[in-house]
Formats: sequence, structure tokens, C-alpha cells
Amino acid sequence: MAYRVLEVTLLSAKDLKSVNLITRMEVYAVATISGDPITRQCTPPDPHGGRNPTWNATLQFAVPPTAEEATGGCLHILLRVERIFGGDRDVGEVIVPLSEILSGVGHGADYGAHSMPQFASYQIRKVHRTEVRGLLYLTYRLGPIVLPEPHLEIPVDEWPVVAYPVKQ
Repeated sequence: MAYRVLEVTLLSAKDLKSVNLITRMEVYAVATISGDPITRQCTPPDPHGGRNPTWNATLQFAVPPTAEEATGGCLHILLRVERIFGGDRDVGEVIVPLSEILSGVGHGADYGAHSMPQFASYQIRKVHRTEVRGLLYLTYRLGPIVLPEPHLEIPVDEWPVVAYPVKQ
């Protein structure tokens, strides 16, 4: 099945709601495609940004080549705070439909080359709620359509010997 490489650069977040009462927030981002744990990628936490963290971290994902094939898929970005006691805590999330990202790509020559980086900003919302928790800035670009390597069948008589000989 053909795919494209989606290159997402998480730049920064602004005006996050503080979820730590005493210490400065060390925010990091966890990005997945449609929540699939196999595609999970994280940024390092920003120890100095507090409510306005900066990462400039680039993540790459394999996505369907067209918006029609990406129906229902999304780029899910969860912002979390690294904490010493009580475990990490969610700050908010951004959900970007893949069809929105892929629909901006034209047909023709664009399918054979990298697209230009697109700048975007999205509202960060409380997890599973509509309450706004800040703003996320990112860029994304799509690579060319990649076809997987064809699988070559090796005839049975050419299989390598992978056993020890047996004495009879």
C-alpha cells in the first residue's frame, strides 16, 4: 500500500493553563496517528518554558497518500506535564484530521516531490472537553508518495539450508 511521510515540527505552545500548583511546568508533547500506540512519538520536555514551552522537535509519520484514503484518521497531539510525584498530568490535546492536512496538497507534480512546509496554529483543548487551554504552533509538510518494495518469492529449491544434517 502506498504512503506519504508527514513531517510535523512542533514549534511551541502559548498561554497554557497551569496544572502544577507549586513547581514550574515541564511540558512535553506526545503525537500519534489516530491514537495508534505504534506511531507514538514524544518531544523532550521543555524545562524552562513553563506556560509557553518551545520544542522545535520534528516528528515523522507514514500517512495515506490522499485525503480520500485518510478519512477518519487524525494527528493527535497530547500535551503533558512531567511531574516527580503523582505521575505525569495532561494539559490538553489537539486533534487535526488527516484529511485537512492532505487536502491542501495539490495533484500532479506535488505528488513526486516534498511539499513546502505549512505553518499552522491550533487551539489546545482540555482532554475530551471543549475548554480552551492555549495555542499550539506547528509546521507540517508531506513527502512524495512512496510505494513499498515488491515482495519477491524465492523458489523452494533455492531456499537456504538452515538446519544441521542428520546422521542415519
